[in-house]
Amino acid sequence: MKRNKVFYFALLMACLLPLAIAQAATPDAERFISQQQSVQFEGKLYFPVFESAEPIQQYHIEVLDLATGQREALLDRASQPAVSHAGDAITYKLWIPGQEVNGLYAAQLSDIAGTAWRYSDSLSDQRPQWAPNDSFFYFYTRRESDRQNRLMITQGTQAVPILRPDLDNKQALGHSPAVVSAEGAFAILYQGCEYARCGVWRRLLNGANPVQITEDPSDKNLSASPDGGQVAFMSYERDGAQDWEIYVMAADGSNVRRLTNRPGADGLPTWSSDGQWLAFVRETAPGSNIWDIIAIRPDGTGETRLAELGALHGQVKDTTPDQCQGWIEESISWVGTGRGAAVEEPAPAGPTAPPEAAQEETVPPAAPPQAEAVTEAEPTPAPKPAPARAKTGEGFIVYPVFDASGGRNNYDLMMIDLSTGETSKVLADASQPSLSSDGTWLAYKSWGQDRRAQGLHAAALLDLQGTDWQFTAAQEAQRPSWAPGDLFFSFYSRQESDRANRVMITQGSQAVTIKRPDMDNKDIEGITPLVILESPTKGYVIYQGCETNRCGVWSRTLSGENPRQITEDASDQGFSLSPDGKQIAFMSYTREEARDWEIYVMDLAGTQITRLTNRPGKDGLPTWSPDGQWIAFVRETEPDNNIWDVMAVRPDGSGEKKLFTLGALDGEVKGATEDQNKGWLEEQIAWGAQLPR
Repeated sequence: MKRNKVFYFALLMACLLPLAIAQAATPDAERFISQQQSVQFEGKLYFPVFESAEPIQQYHIEVLDLATGQREALLDRASQPAVSHAGDAITYKLWIPGQEVNGLYAAQLSDIAGTAWRYSDSLSDQRPQWAPNDSFFYFYTRRESDRQNRLMITQGTQAVPILRPDLDNKQALGHSPAVVSAEGAFAILYQGCEYARCGVWRRLLNGANPVQITEDPSDKNLSASPDGGQVAFMSYERDGAQDWEIYVMAADGSNVRRLTNRPGADGLPTWSSDGQWLAFVRETAPGSNIWDIIAIRPDGTGETRLAELGALHGQVKDTTPDQCQGWIEESISWVGTGRGAAVEEPAPAGPTAPPEAAQEETVPPAAPPQAEAVTEAEPTPAPKPAPARAKTGEGFIVYPVFDASGGRNNYDLMMIDLSTGETSKVLADASQPSLSSDGTWLAYKSWGQDRRAQGLHAAALLDLQGTDWQFTAAQEAQRPSWAPGDLFFSFYSRQESDRANRVMITQGSQAVTIKRPDMDNKDIEGITPLVILESPTKGYVIYQGCETNRCGVWSRTLSGENPRQITEDASDQGFSLSPDGKQIAFMSYTREEARDWEIYVMDLAGTQITRLTNRPGKDGLPTWSPDGQWIAFVRETEPDNNIWDVMAVRPDGSGEKKLFTLGALDGEVKGATEDQNKGWLEEQIAWGAQLPR
């Protein structure tokens, strides 16, 4: 994800997490950063430390800045840290036996205490990890009475087991999983035994297509590389080692390479952000419980000591073996990488041999899609272009089309690959698409007749059925929008009896209104809300509404405070935030006395407003390209003919061009009331950088 994640909002403090976040004295950097390296390691390491002294006997999480050597205490009574791929949120396990706050949590690193929320509530839950796109979690648990390890994933904040359709839908048993892409969908790798054969297995998230990829029952603690092509793991019996060593393999189980070969435990591998390095823990002497953190390249070269961790193994006080098994179920996390050439540390005394790394297969990267020709001059590129660029002929757009044929009268969600022009149907009976910032997840409105299929949903594009979850069943809910960081949604709804438009956000899987403390805690009333990150610790929502008899665009904090009017035109709506978070595209009908829907761009303060279109007919539903260089919008080709094109224009109003013909956009869904369906004005389109594969 390219945008910084906004904190979950103050309502999530209802979890009542008793965190102790304290900054420890900065130790001498020489103690924590190996002096025997010419590689310049960057970023931060997150790791657990066990305090064995009575009466503590408890874990806490620390963070080490690899560039400065500054080490801080991050979370008390917590362990098993995993930082999001974007580097700005953390998931972890909280250890407070005997209290109802135990389990697995996620929070923004910028405001852990204010944004922490619990998505699983058992001390028997282990090793939470982020999905490849940071939009759900996976872990394993021994919470059931038989104490077997079960694979779990989250749907919203609901933790659900993975079922095996080939085995009477029994729950999948296994541990230390990793999620990768396989067969055009997400798949989960795990250590388990299927059909009396033990090793690492792979299933799709819906439990289908079991495949055994290794045959050693000690392969565990799997960690997928950032590109999903490789998996690091630890193993005890492989190669007859009888010791925990680090290995890497291709995601299909081929090309297994041993990276370490020495007496003592090496384990808990994790990847650097760019996939060029692995970090892992090493017990300095067998049974000493004094551990270092080591870095190594995936080919087995460049082994370098990064830091002294300290004590890692221990039994948390007042826990059972089903809840705590010590270091073997811990995890570390690295946000950053290493640059330069490594100098190997001297080999320790004893019969330790350097690992013999197998030659890693190299796979040439896929050729980028050919961009559609642009007749206008390209804008001057920024000094540091965004990693995911999308010219007008690059990426993909998801859009709704209204089908009135045969009296069907319903929407379908379509997708077009801008590089090839190829279109495909994404979902039937659905519209109002919104893509996550990395383009891999889709939020949308479902127009199904069954209540379970109605309302607003989110799902991974690679596995729409297996990952779908409904975050509100109200058919009056409109225009779901991902908050920055893709961790919750904003939308508006007319579901109450007075049919007023209310601004809503999700709290986990709960959809809640935002209250106005300055107005007797009445709900915020407004349409087309948009969440904005103002600073790393401050977020707010903008919306079209009327406050104290003044209409226009307003903003309030996510707790409903600090009302501020941004614009004074009551028709400004359909907001879309630029990827850098600095501009807002919107549509307006009465601004500048246009009496026609036109596209505008403004800064966050609403002081600098630029009109981008000026023609008879409707222009609306703006959305930004992933690189922020273009704005796509819909245009009715002739007034009231309901034939629409999708256009693109630069944020300065230049370079306008047609991208493709959409077709029919406006319509009344069969069986829907006016409170549920207002046609094209409540629709939206979404632009992603690269089609998920």
